[in-house]
Amino acid sequence: MPLMKPEIIKSIIEFETEKLITVCSSEGFLLHLAGRYSRSISKTAERLLERETKTIGNGKHKAKVYSLLNDVGFETIKAEELPGYDLTVFFNMNNKEDYLKILSSF
Repeated sequence: MPLMKPEIIKSIIEFETEKLITVCSSEGFLLHLAGRYSRSISKTAERLLERETKTIGNGKHKAKVYSLLNDVGFETIKAEELPGYDLTVFFNMNNKEDYLKILSSF
């Protein structure tokens, strides 16, 4: 999320909750990359990787972040309520086309 704003990150970090994971949501979608994950869940995450890692055709492995969220429990923050909110800050860069799209916005 290269367009993420510092005030949004600060709000996520400072959000008061007893949950070990806090993630943003927008329009009914979880934005799990925009979140705060307690270090205390590292062992749980490791066990999850061991349990859920599946070998796919090319030898790569895949485990789901959503499984971690469900196993540990999480709280959501409505992204639209965060200071400096703009849907574009949650844009994730995954390939060359995404990179070019971000470059064109400057």
